Amino acid sequence: MAIVELEEGPRIIAQLDNPLNKQLAIGMPVQFVFRQIYEEEGVIRYGFKFRVI
Repeated sequence: MAIVELEEGPRIIAQLDNPLNKQLAIGMPVQFVFRQIYEEEGVIRYGFKFRVI
């Protein structure tokens, strides 16, 4: 989880996509991605995450 500041100004709490593969630091640029969040009763739920670029 991370607090992401959007270009428009607001800050949101969001999941990061594969954060363990990168060294994270405050101020790093991120990119919006649409990913699977979880699966429940055979139905896949999708949502947004952010990937460090």
